[in-house]
Amino acid sequence: PTMPSTVKCRIHGARKLQNLTKITPDSYVSITLGGHSAFVSDYEASLFEDANAPIAPKRKCYQDQTRVIRKSLNPEWEQEFRFDVADDSLLQDEPLIFKVLDSDALSSGDGSIGSVYVDLNPLLMRSVLHEHSAEEKKDQHVIDGWFPIYDPLEGVRGELRLSIKLNFMGNINPFRDSSAGVQLFPFSTFDKYSSYVVKHVFGFVEELVVSEDPEFEFTGGSRMARASHERRQTL
Repeated sequence: PTMPSTVKCRIHGARKLQNLTKITPDSYVSITLGGHSAFVSDYEASLFEDANAPIAPKRKCYQDQTRVIRKSLNPEWEQEFRFDVADDSLLQDEPLIFKVLDSDALSSGDGSIGSVYVDLNPLLMRSVLHEHSAEEKKDQHVIDGWFPIYDPLEGVRGELRLSIKLNFMGNINPFRDSSAGVQLFPFSTFDKYSSYVVKHVFGFVEELVVSEDPEFEFTGGSRMARASHERRQTL
């Protein structure tokens, strides 16, 4: 059974933004949770010649965006967003995607400054580890800091300050008995100088989920290299 959870995102601001147009950007941030699954469903559908071939249903996609800050390389938004997620497995499978955009350059098709992908699994693992801790920590369900804004063609183009908090409805942690934080290794022994020790082998992976490599995404008959590279980051 799924349990509802709440993801709270506060976008504080950005610094040292770099814009390809050499004009100070009118920047804003779009937030997406669940966009990766939506894309994968569309991409898989394009691989089937039979239009009636079964495709996995899309998950709900949560989206929002900040206001536009005019002509600034160090914009400050200080805006908070809340997503009430009904399907807790979405938190394990999907990253939070923050795209920094220039509203002035959108019409020319080059409005993307860069993106930040935040994997929520470390936050889920932290909540599981501290659930029965004698000493409660106020920040155990929070990720906070400056994140590099990355463009797959141009590299790092600034930094984005984010605070992300996770709340469970009714204080029931749905990941208590889940695989949150489990790491898979392609071998059964570790180097003696590594920080890992094998205590017990429970079994081996019998099935892997494989996603097709989006070599090129076609938009209007033209190749979109940047879009292809962005999709690879979420595979």
